[in-house]
Amino acid sequence: MNEPTYKVLKLTNGENIICLASNELIDGKYEIELPLKMEVISRPTKNGSVESLNLSRWIGPYTEQSLFSIKLSHVLTIADASEGLSRYYEHVRREITRV
Repeated sequence: MNEPTYKVLKLTNGENIICLASNELIDGKYEIELPLKMEVISRPTKNGSVESLNLSRWIGPYTEQSLFSIKLSHVLTIADASEGLSRYYEHVRREITRV
């Protein structure tokens, strides 16, 4: 991959993932590495609902693979991750690999 950066991908199935990716397509596919699924979770509190971001393994425990190809037609949009989200992603990745 050429100059990889953290990207947020919105997929056609509704999932959002953050991963390491380049801006280049290879054979009409994005090559992504170390993807994590993004989910916003609402929790009720005394002061109302609070939302938090949960990051989990995208394909779950089904594979030890870390490099994936996603067809361009399965991606609705792709954007650079914010600095704060990038730091959170790095933290979660470190925690997952320690387990």
